[in-house]
Amino acid sequence: MKMISWNCQGIENEMHCPNILIIIEPRIANARAQGVIDMFPYFHSLRVDPAGPSFSVEIITCSEHSIHALMKVPFPSLSFLLTVVYAPPHFIKCKPFWDYLQNLAMSISLLWILLGDFNDMIYEEEKLGGLLVNRTLIAAFRNCLDKCGLIDLGFHSPRFTWTNKSPTWQSTIKERLDRGLGNIDPTFPSIVQDSWQASELILSTSSSLLRFPRHLNALTENICSWNKTHFGNVFHHKTHLLAILRGIQMALARKPSSYLYSLENQLTQEYNIVLHQEYLYWCLKSRIMWLNYGDVNTKYFHLRTIQRRTHSRVITLKDGRGLWLSGEPITHHIHTTFKTLF
Repeated sequence: MKMISWNCQGIENEMHCPNILIIIEPRIANARAQGVIDMFPYFHSLRVDPAGPSFSVEIITCSEHSIHALMKVPFPSLSFLLTVVYAPPHFIKCKPFWDYLQNLAMSISLLWILLGDFNDMIYEEEKLGGLLVNRTLIAAFRNCLDKCGLIDLGFHSPRFTWTNKSPTWQSTIKERLDRGLGNIDPTFPSIVQDSWQASELILSTSSSLLRFPRHLNALTENICSWNKTHFGNVFHHKTHLLAILRGIQMALARKPSSYLYSLENQLTQEYNIVLHQEYLYWCLKSRIMWLNYGDVNTKYFHLRTIQRRTHSRVITLKDGRGLWLSGEPITHHIHTTFKTLF
């Protein structure tokens, strides 16, 4: 599912008035679609209504600076809260809006996505030119995100979303004010905290240098276990669905029935979701900007992951005496070196 938050800064700009306008997948149909078509300054139009399920949008509330809508997507089955934001440009008005988001976050149990113009920055590097950034404003915005449990969803292509459009580069100012935010799973922070505290009790007699890698190992194990119980194992799920589908297809070959046909269609949709999850898994594991690639090539990403692991692995290490170490002596040498330094 794709969403666009477009700060067009003037919809009547002649640059956006084409002679022929084609809109694909507007996610509306029938009377609503025709109402949108009638708004455009065209004498002739053709509308083709969709055939199949589409997502639903339910506006919950709206105010001067935000619109909240409940989004329901049938494939894959998903419900989330979407908030479109235009934050106040002045700190005096912005502070109450941050407090409003913090109070709202306490009552949200769904996936929450925020898109729009927040009129503020998270890091000093998000501004180029002009006066120095106001660290008080940045701290207030970051504090709001922390209390709401929100993280920046990143960006693609240009880093800055606003400019003063100065004719000379000496006076040009660019800032990243528009962004997308999303909340994290509410159970994840407790997993991190509990894992760290439990390993701290067990390893309290060890030095801090030795405790840190063991903390990470304990945290990794608990996160892997949490991931499997919370989200499931995509590969096991794929194998299980294939076995069931194979059995259903064999039964249909012997004796067709409407129930089995319906069940096969349902499981096929679920299997397509699992395939997409597997594709995303290898994309993330390969650490590639996979949005640049159009082909769904899971094998390619799989091989890239293996290649990166092999390339990043430390097999041998030369010590201060010029001797090459391998295996366990490498760990001992690193610990000894850090003890000497610190």
